[in-house]
Amino acid sequence: MSAEIDLLARQHAPQILAEALRLARSKAVEALSEQLVSAMITEAVKPYRPPSAQLEGVEKGLCVYAITRDSEIELPALRTAAEPRLIAHNGIGAVVADVDLAQFTNLDTDPVEDSALATLAREHDAVVRAVFEHEPVLPLRFGTVVTGEQAALELLRERREEALTWLDRVAGHREWGVRVECAAQPEAPADGLSGTEYLRHRQTALSRDRDQAKAAQTMHAKLSCHATESACREQRPHTLLDAAYLVPQDNEASFRDSVTRLSEPLERLGATVHTTGPWPPYSFTRIELAVQR
Repeated sequence: MSAEIDLLARQHAPQILAEALRLARSKAVEALSEQLVSAMITEAVKPYRPPSAQLEGVEKGLCVYAITRDSEIELPALRTAAEPRLIAHNGIGAVVADVDLAQFTNLDTDPVEDSALATLAREHDAVVRAVFEHEPVLPLRFGTVVTGEQAALELLRERREEALTWLDRVAGHREWGVRVECAAQPEAPADGLSGTEYLRHRQTALSRDRDQAKAAQTMHAKLSCHATESACREQRPHTLLDAAYLVPQDNEASFRDSVTRLSEPLERLGATVHTTGPWPPYSFTRIELAVQR
């Protein structure tokens, strides 16, 4: 019986391994998809502010998604708004859609995947990305709403020169994100260790933390050399680096190669490196176009 079992094991092992690999790939794709959705929602809604008091009592308005050049752009259909369109003025345009303003009030600030906020954020990102495929784009803050076309035209007239400068600056660039996290390390147990052993454990942990922080700083400095601009976000607990890089598309291969190379010493020290992108330049459009009127 043992010989028969061994024979069956040898015969079926390749199929089992192949099936295990298929399932592992499927789970890996699903996990990555969930991370990207979460990252996309976080970027799109940050920072979110409800429509201003000037729009109180108004039922309809225009959601303004982005500023771009005056150009023919195919825009996606939306479930939460009318068909997006471009309102143009003297070479630039605002991508807008008619919306019911009630859907922007009383939103849950925790953007879980099936929430109203997440749905609106995904649509906001879809519109921005559709523009981004054809023209440089200045994404506007999620939830930017104006009273109508005249207000949108006034915004374009007031900010035209500034918008053109920024459109030229981000043209040919895409945003990439890099986050370095370190796992929380357990404290050395107080019981069972001599004072010398406890101090040695603490010194080893502190040395590792210093090495991780230094490697993360080195990564940021070297990645910034491949980018026109970089920006560090506020770090969360156990985060060594959370940065965005505005990378010329011609430099993307060298940027990604550097991420891979610089990740190796961090991973040897126990840190984890996450890369996201390419994104529209969400972190680099400092022009304040999100004026609600």
